[in-house]
Amino acid sequence: MNTRSSLLAILALGGLLAPASRAGGEELQTLRTPVRVDATIDSLSGDVANGGGEFLLVGRDEASGRERRVLLRFAVHEAIPTGAVVASASLSFRLIQGGADIQLWRITESWRSGRSNPAGDELVPAPAQPGDATWAYRHHGTAAPWSAPGGSLAPQASASFLVSGSEVYYTVGASREDVQFWIDHPAENHGWCLRVAGSQTQLARLESMESSGTYEPHLWVQYYLPGTLPQTYCMSTVNSSGQRAEIGWSGSTSWAANDLRLTVAGAPPNVMGAFFCGPNPSLIPFGNGYRCVDSSIYTPLLRLGNAPASSSGTVDHLLDFSRAPAAVIHPSSMWRFQYWFRDPGAPPDGFNLSDGLFVVVQP
Repeated sequence: MNTRSSLLAILALGGLLAPASRAGGEELQTLRTPVRVDATIDSLSGDVANGGGEFLLVGRDEASGRERRVLLRFAVHEAIPTGAVVASASLSFRLIQGGADIQLWRITESWRSGRSNPAGDELVPAPAQPGDATWAYRHHGTAAPWSAPGGSLAPQASASFLVSGSEVYYTVGASREDVQFWIDHPAENHGWCLRVAGSQTQLARLESMESSGTYEPHLWVQYYLPGTLPQTYCMSTVNSSGQRAEIGWSGSTSWAANDLRLTVAGAPPNVMGAFFCGPNPSLIPFGNGYRCVDSSIYTPLLRLGNAPASSSGTVDHLLDFSRAPAAVIHPSSMWRFQYWFRDPGAPPDGFNLSDGLFVVVQP
């Protein structure tokens, strides 16, 4: 397993993605839901399927170019309240064998999964049964073809990740935007298609919901209801002051009021530092600490300018939404903040970080 996926798995399973709540605020809620329907479709034919097998196959054959794709659907709209806002989404699954550079695509038409169950290693698909999703049909045996062979998909991929190995459990970043769309438009929740990127000739075998094991695909979603106050999450390490740098806030989260201040206590005295922010959580070793903030496919990390620590190791920084670089932060958006600082008295890397702060910017 690569380092990034391993750390995300630790975050999700260990609860480190869940921030501690500040008094008076509502905590981020975490939903873990198993796949409701899954299937493998195969470009070999529109009349073969794998809706009831133990494995899910995604990849492409080198010799023939034959492709297999995985379809997954999760009933998130049944478990998350209307009006909730999605903060993050992760997909977990067990890789049985193989490897591939996989892309996640939102499916735009309804589909079903039947009882077709290939034998053995399931490389040879079974004849499609009534209701099976196939390369040509959303529901085999009815006049319900896909609008495009291989599944009707959104114009671009929502996420991508690389997997390889044998008997490995993965948790990878999924699309917050797709899950939000499904909550807001339940009738359009048709799930995701997993397919290999480009013309790669790789094959990955995943455990399905019909497997005898316990690692069928799961979707992890963190969400909140409007009115949530800033909350800390992740963790910091002891720096040369003998303390952990802890991030905080004062003022309000109102964009119109423009009085949100980011604070830090426990940094080394008189060191140079800077706040930065991004849309997603992480737990990546960085310097003598951990980077708790990550970018997304749409939004890069944003440095918010220098903010040196005082002689007592504290920091107080106004986040001015009216001026660059914070001017890119808009009402009703979600951001994660962290403080980076030099720490020359703590080799080998000489720098460290605070924990993270999750903020929903209100109008």
